[in-house]
Amino acid sequence: IAGAQRAIAKLPGSSQKAVSLSLEYFGRLLEKIRKTPAATLARKRIRISDAQKLALLARVAVKRGSA
Repeated sequence: IAGAQRAIAKLPGSSQKAVSLSLEYFGRLLEKIRKTPAATLARKRIRISDAQKLALLARVAVKRGSA
């Protein structure tokens, strides 16, 4: 993920927020998957709640400023 963060800085400004949001979202999803037992993964869909998605969006928007 650290490499991806450095790469985002090299993207056009118009793409940085969307790519940052995707990186944050999938990072959070992978974290949840890692913490979930395999038996649960086999029978249950793992997702990020809508509230968490909104919080990620707000954080990325603030963190990236107007870039």
